[in-house]
Amino acid sequence: TSDGIRSGVNCTRLTSRSTAADRALTNRILATPGTPSSSTCPRASSAATRPEDMRFDELFEREALSTWGSGPLTLLGDAAHPLLPHTGQGAAQALEDAVALGLALDPRADAEPALRCYERVRSRRTRRLVTLGPRIARITTTKSPLVKLLRTAAIQWLPAAVLASTAPGRGRDPHARLRHS
Repeated sequence: TSDGIRSGVNCTRLTSRSTAADRALTNRILATPGTPSSSTCPRASSAATRPEDMRFDELFEREALSTWGSGPLTLLGDAAHPLLPHTGQGAAQALEDAVALGLALDPRADAEPALRCYERVRSRRTRRLVTLGPRIARITTTKSPLVKLLRTAAIQWLPAAVLASTAPGRGRDPHARLRHS
């Protein structure tokens, strides 16, 4: 869309805490032609989840933010860098943000320069993941038989070390610039 946001659907299992409105929305979505179902949502079919126990969450792709804060305020986690669940990195990056903030902030120093330093260091790392999320989503949710074949072959035949070596920032301390000597 014109605002830089794209959306998709994520299949989620409803729990006992789900509301009647959640269940009603799920039933409406399931009744809509062309929407995901247990046959098109691998998580739902592999868990043998009944349609009435499913919820469909809309997912939004956002471009990486150019700034995370100003003055004595900053963002962290999904507020700063909204990651698609396909990256498997949302909680990990929020924890890294918390560690980075702890390293950057010094109770004896001015917080604002420390917050801007935190933002510069963390935005470099998370920008790659925000950009990578839609690519991973396209590969993991593809309907193309050729892409499925290539994806499966890569996972089965490439050594784990080769796959792991493609991870952004692998082997480097993401907070080296924040550590005080």
